[in-house]
Amino acid sequence: KTQAEDIKEKNKKLESASKKISHLEAQVEKLEEESSQKNKKIEKLSKQLTDSETQNENLKNSFYLDNKPLSALPVKENKLSIIQNIFKQLKTKAKVKF
Repeated sequence: KTQAEDIKEKNKKLESASKKISHLEAQVEKLEEESSQKNKKIEKLSKQLTDSETQNENLKNSFYLDNKPLSALPVKENKLSIIQNIFKQLKTKAKVKF
């Protein structure tokens, strides 16, 4: 081989390696973009999950409060007391009218 042929061969190898590097750099850039988009998607889904968990907890609390058994006795006593007061007032009014 002559020196010129050797240089041409090395230049071709160098060009080939340079093309491979450019191709790999483009792939890395593409993968970084995909990774960034996936990270944004993960953040969005994570926020949705947190919001859903909070909403679920609020619904559980609301459901508990809506279905919490109220002590019946005080309510009945209270209603009875109100009814007795109404009748007392009615009797008083009735006595005044007669």
